[in-house]
Amino acid sequence: MLTVQHLNYNYPATCGLNDINLQIKAGEFVCFMGPNGSGKSTLFNILSGLKTASSGTYYFNNALIDTTFLKNAKRRQTFHQQVGFVFQNSDVQLFNLTVADEVAFGPKQLALSAAEIEQRVTDCLTLTGCSEFRDRVPYHLSGGEKKRVALASVLALNPSVLILDEPLSGLTPIAQQQILDLLTQLNQAGKTILIASHDYNQIKQCASRFVIFNEQHKIVHDLSATDLMAMPELGQQLTLI
Repeated sequence: MLTVQHLNYNYPATCGLNDINLQIKAGEFVCFMGPNGSGKSTLFNILSGLKTASSGTYYFNNALIDTTFLKNAKRRQTFHQQVGFVFQNSDVQLFNLTVADEVAFGPKQLALSAAEIEQRVTDCLTLTGCSEFRDRVPYHLSGGEKKRVALASVLALNPSVLILDEPLSGLTPIAQQQILDLLTQLNQAGKTILIASHDYNQIKQCASRFVIFNEQHKIVHDLSATDLMAMPELGQQLTLI
């Protein structure tokens, strides 16, 4: 589904990614961990089509995702329907006057009928537990509510892959668990989930695979949740990241 080979990304003054090789299969729930600035967000920006690599290749469903691909408006729109990205800061993602308008924004770009758009809005708000505040201003919601609205707006496009950058950051334990329960439900329904998190104790209950970066912007571990559980010292290190 997603294949990354010898991927590098360079910022003007520093390295962002260092020779990343990765393959993600459909239906996986993968957690990316590592110190701040180790490359997780940079990789997610590339996988979601917001950046392109300095070198190396990224394939999604056998299509090479590069500058040429993303310059084609039709292919770019199709790609962004299939790969949904939830930003770490939900305020960046929410810009409509009501929650319902926010969730409807994506489907409206697809030239769907009004009935189809309303059905998607209703379904996604129900799924994410946002129905009760569909007419409220997103900016006035709590952090956990904003995160769920951002997720609902992405789900309205019915992507096969969901990429979430630190979706648990800054949330209460209850809000964190609501997000994790929802992601588990989506994964069980067949969606591929890629999540960056610092909270190993929370995420270990649902992720099936862990990809771990070091401070040199390289992947140093790529292992199943079962294998990670058999390495208590590494698990302990992850609780300290």
